[in-house]
Amino acid sequence: MAQLLRAACRPEDTVARLGGDEFGILLENVDGAQDATASAQTILAAFEEPLRVAGRDVPANASIGIAFGRYGDTAGQVLRDADAAKHAAKRDGKGKFRLFEANMHAEVVAQLKLKADLAAAIARQELRLLYQPIVNLEDGTLRGFEALVRWQHSLKGWQNPATFIPFAEESGLINDIGRWVLWEAARRCRDWVGVLSPAPGEFKVTVNLSARQLDDADIVTEVERVINEMGFDPSFLVLEITETAMMNAAPDRLDELRSLGVPLAIDDFGTGYSSLASLHKLSIDVLKIDQVFVKGIEEDDASPFVGTMVGLGQALGLQTIVEGIETKEQLERLRQLGCEIGQGYYFAKPLTESQAAQLVQRQASGKVVFDLIAMADGYRDRRLRSVP
Repeated sequence: MAQLLRAACRPEDTVARLGGDEFGILLENVDGAQDATASAQTILAAFEEPLRVAGRDVPANASIGIAFGRYGDTAGQVLRDADAAKHAAKRDGKGKFRLFEANMHAEVVAQLKLKADLAAAIARQELRLLYQPIVNLEDGTLRGFEALVRWQHSLKGWQNPATFIPFAEESGLINDIGRWVLWEAARRCRDWVGVLSPAPGEFKVTVNLSARQLDDADIVTEVERVINEMGFDPSFLVLEITETAMMNAAPDRLDELRSLGVPLAIDDFGTGYSSLASLHKLSIDVLKIDQVFVKGIEEDDASPFVGTMVGLGQALGLQTIVEGIETKEQLERLRQLGCEIGQGYYFAKPLTESQAAQLVQRQASGKVVFDLIAMADGYRDRRLRSVP
């Protein structure tokens, strides 16, 4: 990365690595914003082609913030302003740059407050796990849960995960959060496996791994510790990774995780940039079809895509799970296409631990968990009321 930036800058400019994946560039002899933005555009253009690293093409992108030093400004103040502009550019999307504006300071203060609150939330145990049921689409039996982290702020109540999860990724707090999620979900998995005594593959608790967690060299050791301490068959715990993160991960990392006996699931399949040629090389066991392909399926708009992906999963020997099922029409069409396992609000929104335990006990006692016939007539189990 440093070599790319030096090649994109002029000889009189200074390129420095500030830490992690942050770089700073001191431009000399610039005549206002036009020269600075021209330099930013040149740098961004250098990222259009993937980097060649260890024989692999690695896509990269940058967000650039621009600030000008004025008389009396310190280096720290200029860097602070450039950093504020960079965060604004990052929110605009990949490959963007922004000039510093005075109102950006308020945004930076809000971001720092969010980071402090989120770090405190971990210490104050304000994080909660909710569990989305995974259901056999033929008979309504429970096949497992997807563990989803939520934040119940002591003063502000439930926080939108669409806000704090991306920020946790950006700030690096996602590693601490992900570690807590992994251990907490594994404990619940151990309890429920003890109640159900399922055969391997018949019940799974799925935990999401972020791109940052996957990059952490200690992730394999951490997962191994969890398995050893919990003492259950590792096939009951699934690690779910987004398609993009999986394609960017070091192949050895995926192989090491899978060698522990933990199944790997590729999430949001069909929304990234993986190819069929690369898919069969990945160390995965579960294919999760993104909910975007389920919308409109009752009118056959998405049927060819879903049918093809289900067939692909079967051809590769992968378990296929369809996400985002919300209506009986979608369920019926998916069953016609050969989909066997799914999840979505049609069955239940993410549940509290006690609500999820009710479903486990119901299955353990031989009762019908999800009565698909009754549900088709509009029945909803009020005990599975929605939670944030």
